[in-house]
Amino acid sequence: MKAFRLILFSSLFLLTACAVELKDSDTEGKAASPSSPSIFIHTLTETSLNVQLVGLPEPQAYQVVFQWPAAPGRLVIQKNSQQPVEVFAHQRSFIDREVTGGETVTYTLQHFNDHNELLASIPISVQIPRDLILDGDIQLRSHREIKAHRIFLLPRTVITTEVFNLKMEAEEIHFTDSTIQNFKSEVFRASESHGRSGGQIQIRSTSGSGRLMIFLRGENGGNGKPGGISYNKKFKCFGTDGGHGGNAGSLKLQISDKSSLKTLITNEGGRAGQAGGYGAVPYNAPPTESIQYPCSTKREGRSGRDGARGTVDNL
Repeated sequence: MKAFRLILFSSLFLLTACAVELKDSDTEGKAASPSSPSIFIHTLTETSLNVQLVGLPEPQAYQVVFQWPAAPGRLVIQKNSQQPVEVFAHQRSFIDREVTGGETVTYTLQHFNDHNELLASIPISVQIPRDLILDGDIQLRSHREIKAHRIFLLPRTVITTEVFNLKMEAEEIHFTDSTIQNFKSEVFRASESHGRSGGQIQIRSTSGSGRLMIFLRGENGGNGKPGGISYNKKFKCFGTDGGHGGNAGSLKLQISDKSSLKTLITNEGGRAGQAGGYGAVPYNAPPTESIQYPCSTKREGRSGRDGARGTVDNL
């Protein structure tokens, strides 16, 4: 669970989605347990009020925590236009457990003394960050940069980057059996073509949780075209060369708190395409997939070479 503190300005308190100063609390996913100062005040002021926004483990789930020093009388707290809630000032804290990512919440805190006289009225506006939720199979079509306060990858989310670069940056990233990969293992280039190299993957966050599998993988090279046999079976053709495997992409994983994160990183170049066989297919095989008589190849085909592994910077 993450809590970040609102800085108080004049009579208006505002937290925006780009606030990044987060403080860890002791227990993940539970309500905050505020410990207020042991001082005593007679009138609540904006400078004596502490407001925190606490992120819960579920997407778009937050709490707003109010803290103040011990004081006489009572506080009347109104959220938006809802029914006000009354608490004794000596309780020193109040938690709103029903706030949702993406909304702006307005509070009014009124401090009354024991004679029911209004001592202070403080307006507060809190903008709750909207969490980014990723789900399903995501195929990059261009370089992509993903930024949010919190990012949630739902169960079995798979992001395939291919040749494109992916940059993911947040205060918190929550993975749930998630996969980020350059290429799928079963993808091959067309016949005789070299495999493509994977793009860069950069993940930066203050904290991460869950299980993440990363596959740095080059694309497999295409196999050479096999040689055909003449219709009278007197002549055989050589096959063509297989393509080289592509190089794996690079990874920079920079997550300050990995205590709740399990990562599995696989790093492998694309497999070499195999040489086309000598006289391996009949004369009526498709000419786009084979070398047919009269033969256009003058030598035996050769296999390509495997792609290189990528660089991994796991900070």
